[in-house]
Amino acid sequence: MTPQKKLFDMLSAIGLSIVLSPLLIGVALAILIKDGRPILYKSKRMTTPDRSFLLWKFRTMTVVSKDSGVSGGHKAERVTATGRFLRRYRLDELPQLWNILRGDISFVGPRPPLRRYVMKYPEIYAE
Repeated sequence: MTPQKKLFDMLSAIGLSIVLSPLLIGVALAILIKDGRPILYKSKRMTTPDRSFLLWKFRTMTVVSKDSGVSGGHKAERVTATGRFLRRYRLDELPQLWNILRGDISFVGPRPPLRRYVMKYPEIYAE
C-alpha cells in the first residue's frame, strides 16, 4: 500500500467514524436489546500466509458453539431479523472502520481470505 493510499484510508476512516458514531452506537444498542450479546463478530483473516488479524463486524446471526466460518445457504435460518436488516444495508460492515484504522485492510481492495483457504491454497496466496 502506498503512503498516499494509507493516509487516505486513515483520514477517511477517522472522518467516517466521527460522522457515523451515532449510527454505530444505535446499531450496537439495537443488537444488544433485540439479540443480546455478543454485539460484534470477529473473523480471523490473513494479510499474508503467516500473518493474521481479526476482522470485525456487527453480529447478524445467532451464536452457536462451533461455527465453520463461511456463510452459506445452510446457515440462512441463523440470520436474525436485526441481522437481515443490517446485511441488507451493509451496516454490519461498519466496525471494519477499526480494521482500516489499524491498517489491516483498505477501503479499496480484495477481502482478506480466511486462514483455511490460505492453508489449502498457499501457492495462490503467497503473493
